[in-house]
Amino acid sequence: MIEITLMNLIELILSSPVINRANSIQQVTTIYSLIAQSARDLPSYLINNLEKLRSFISLIRCLTALLPDKALDVFKHVCRQGFDGEFDSCQSIHLFITHLQDIIKKERSTVDQNVIHRTLVKLEVEFLKDWLADNGDSYGEILSLMNQDDNDLWHYSAKFFTYIDRKLDLLVTLKENNGNLPFNDQYEQFNNFLERTKNPTFKIERLMMNRLHMNLMRDASGHEIEKQLTEYFEHFRQNLHEFQNTQKVYDIKSISMLAWLKYYAQMYGFALNVDNGADILPRIDQLLTNTATPFCSTLKLFILKQMLQISGLNLNDMRTIYTNRNVIWIKPLLERPRDQQAQNIRRVLILPTTIFECQNEFKRASEILDEVNKTNELRQLIAHCSTSQKFSYAVLCWFIQYYCRFIEPNTKVDDPFVQDIGRNLSKDIIYSFTQLGHRFLVSLCSNFSENSYFRLHPAMPLTEIHKRLVALNIVAFFISLKSLPDITYLGNIIFTNRRQMPNNYGAHLSTVCLPGMTTSDPVITQMIDVRTQIQDRLNRGVIHTGGKYIFQCSRDCPWMFYFQDCGVPNDRNTCSLCKKPIGAERHNVLIQRDPPQIQMSIDEGFRLINQYIDRYNMTARLGYHNVNTHEMSNIGEKPDHLNRPVSFRFIHFLTHSLLLFLHDRNYLTDDDMKQRFK
Repeated sequence: MIEITLMNLIELILSSPVINRANSIQQVTTIYSLIAQSARDLPSYLINNLEKLRSFISLIRCLTALLPDKALDVFKHVCRQGFDGEFDSCQSIHLFITHLQDIIKKERSTVDQNVIHRTLVKLEVEFLKDWLADNGDSYGEILSLMNQDDNDLWHYSAKFFTYIDRKLDLLVTLKENNGNLPFNDQYEQFNNFLERTKNPTFKIERLMMNRLHMNLMRDASGHEIEKQLTEYFEHFRQNLHEFQNTQKVYDIKSISMLAWLKYYAQMYGFALNVDNGADILPRIDQLLTNTATPFCSTLKLFILKQMLQISGLNLNDMRTIYTNRNVIWIKPLLERPRDQQAQNIRRVLILPTTIFECQNEFKRASEILDEVNKTNELRQLIAHCSTSQKFSYAVLCWFIQYYCRFIEPNTKVDDPFVQDIGRNLSKDIIYSFTQLGHRFLVSLCSNFSENSYFRLHPAMPLTEIHKRLVALNIVAFFISLKSLPDITYLGNIIFTNRRQMPNNYGAHLSTVCLPGMTTSDPVITQMIDVRTQIQDRLNRGVIHTGGKYIFQCSRDCPWMFYFQDCGVPNDRNTCSLCKKPIGAERHNVLIQRDPPQIQMSIDEGFRLINQYIDRYNMTARLGYHNVNTHEMSNIGEKPDHLNRPVSFRFIHFLTHSLLLFLHDRNYLTDDDMKQRFK
C-alpha cells in the first residue's frame, strides 16, 4: 500500500495541472529532490516510477543552468508538449534533446555555446542511463546512437560500457582466459550488433578496447610486474601470433585480445623503465625483434610511447639511454631516418644537392646513407667511390646535407655513426678519399671542433650557414678529384702526382700554381700602375719618350714614381715603402740623400719594371698577405681580384675556399700564410 501511495504521489506532482500551478522553479526542484531522496532511502519498497522522477529533475537542472530567467516557463512548455520522463527508444531521447536545443536557441540563452552543448549531452546521457535500467537487453540501441557522427555521447561512454561489461561478465572472463575470449551466445549477439553498425572510424570498438585495457591496468599490481610478465609470456606470444593472423579484427574476441596485448605490453614498458634486469625481458625482446609484421611494429610504437609517458623523458633523452642498452627492437624506432632530417632542414635552407651531372649517383648513395645500421652496404658504397669521381662527389654532398642537421636545436652528435665513419670504416674511407677526406667526413658528422669556422649552431644566420655550405661543397669537389684515373690540374693543388695527400701542405702549395690568386705586393702594384699610366699617355700622344723620365726611390728601395707629364723633378713627397723623402728640393733638382734617388728614361724604366715583375712571378704565392694593415686601406677600396673578369673571380673563389678549409683544419698554419707564401 505504501509503494502504491508513493508512486501515485510521484505521478501527481509530475502531472501537467500541478506543474502549471507552480510559481518558482526552485520550489519545484526542492520538492522533486526531497521526494526522490526519501524514496531512495526506503530499502524495503520498490517504486517503479522513481526513474521517471529523476528524469524530470535532470531536465529542470539543465534548464536552470541554461535559461535561469526562463527555466520555469520553458519547463511548463515542454511538459505541455508531452514530456513525461519516459521514452520508448534511444532515438526518441535523441530527438527530444534536439528539439530542446532548438527551444534554447530560440530563447536566446546568454550561456556560451560550448556550455550549452555539453550540458545537453549530459542530459541525454542521464536519460539514456535511466532508459537502459529498464531495457537492459537493448543496450545495442545506445551503442548505435553513440556510433553516429552527429553527437558527442562517446565522451560519456564509461557509464554504458560499465553496464555492458557487467551484463556480459566481460572483464572477469577476459582475465580468466588471458585475453583469448571463449565463444558464447551473448558474445555472438554483441558481434552481430558490431556487424550491423559499422562505422569507418570504428568508434565503439576503440572505446570498448580502451576501457578494457584501462580496467586491466587498474587492477595490475606494480610489485608483481616481473611475475606477471613471466607467467603470461606464453599467452602473450600465442595471442600476438593469433591476432596477426586473424581475418576479422573488429569482433568482441579481437577487441578483448587487443586490450590484453596492450596491457601486457604496457607492463613490459614499466619493466624496461625501471631496468630491473628480469630474466624474462630478453625473451620478450627477442620475440619483438624477430616479429616484423605491421601489427607488431604498431605494438612496439605503443610500448615506446608508454615508456616516454611513464618516464617523462623526451625522445632525444630516451635515444641516449637506449643506445647503450641491450634492447634490440627499440633501436630502429629511436634512430631518426636521416632523409627525414634533411627534409626538415629543407624547409628553411637550400641544401647543396647534385642536380644535373651527378643526380643519379646522389639518389643511389642516398638510398643507402639515409638508412641506419647498414655497415656492409656503406662499406661497398665507399669502395665504389674510389673508381668514380661523380659518385664520390655525390657521397660527399650527402654528408654535407647530413652536417646541416646541427642547425636544429638540441641536436646531438650520433656517436655510433661517427664511430662507424671514424673507426670501423676508416681504412676504406682513407683508401677512397685519403686522410684529408676521412677527416672531412668525420668533421661533418661531428659538427667540427668548438673553435672551427665551420661549426654550426641553431642561432646562426642563414647567410652565414650558406657561406659555409658553399665552401664545403667546393672542398668536396676537390676531394672527389682523387677518384679520377689521372691527376688533373685542379687535383694537383690538393693531391700529389700519385693522387695522395702531401705530407706538408705548406711545402706542397709552394711548388704549385694556385689559380685565381693575385699579388698584393705594394711594389708590384705601384710598378704596374706607373707602367699603365705612362703607357696610356704615350698611346694618346700626350707625351713623347725623349726627355721623359721614371724615378726609383733608391737602389735599396724599388718604389717607382714619376712627376707631372713624366718630366723633370718638380714636387716633393714621402716614399710609401721606406718613408724617406722623394722628389725635388726645387725645380729640376732631386733631394740629396744617401742612398740617392735614381732617374731613368721611360724605356729603361719599363725594362726594369718588367724584369722585377718577372722575377717576382717565378715564385708561387697565395696572394693574401698584405704588409698594409686595415687602418691603412681606403674606405670602399676592394681587392684587386674583384676588378678582374668573372671567370677569374670564380677560380679565385674556388682556391680561396680550399685554403680556408686547410687553414681551419690546421693543414696550413698562420706562419705558412704569412711567411712561406709571402
